[in-house]
Amino acid sequence: MNEKERNRMLNEEKSKRKEEQEIFPWKDVEACMHDVRTPLANHLTCPICGKKSEDLDWIYFSSPDWTWEKMCGSAGLMSICKDCHCQVEFILKSMN
Repeated sequence: MNEKERNRMLNEEKSKRKEEQEIFPWKDVEACMHDVRTPLANHLTCPICGKKSEDLDWIYFSSPDWTWEKMCGSAGLMSICKDCHCQVEFILKSMN
């Protein structure tokens, strides 16, 4: 395998891992990015780059209003690795 093929395979694997880490639609997460929280230590690290939980961005995520109206809403703390554009962890605090 040459270097070009190896890089292509690595990029495909990285992309696959990133997709697997999408817990909620990004447009819904981005709507909550203003609600920044204090980083938590000793939680999950970024599966792509390995950044520690205390170095990740933490927000309070709440699903859109329509999800609450349809009795499928959820809210809680979420860690995000902005470098990898990855939703790392979601800690459920409330749901209906």
